[in-house]
Amino acid sequence: MATSNRDPEPEDLQLVDYSQIAHLTHLESAVLTEYQNINTNLVKINRILESFIAKDDPRNASVRLTQNLRELETKIPLVYTLFKSAVYALYTRNDENSEIEDEHDERDERDARDEQEEEKGTHELSSISDADAEAEAGAEAGADE
Repeated sequence: MATSNRDPEPEDLQLVDYSQIAHLTHLESAVLTEYQNINTNLVKINRILESFIAKDDPRNASVRLTQNLRELETKIPLVYTLFKSAVYALYTRNDENSEIEDEHDERDERDARDEQEEEKGTHELSSISDADAEAEAGAEAGADE
């Protein structure tokens, strides 16, 4: 039996089970099997693309596909821009809301301090007026005697 020294055909390589080859490690056979899968997918894609390029395309699928892809290319940047602007609007709205809340909090704190100072001032004024009234009452009492 003579063995041939020819290169194997691509179809033959697709049929090889690398996990059954003794001198390959598990990792090597897994990598070669994955290359087989990638090659199979590329062959399928190539056949599909060749069918699009074919001159006898009765439904003009390749032309329609190209037009659809061009429309998609023009719409994607628009959608991206709209998305970015929507996100920016949300951020600015949140910032404005937090600033408004901060202003309200500051105003509430100021109002609370003002009320405390007013109460303190009212107590001071009332204590002053009470002291004046007592002094006048004491003076009147001393004058009556």
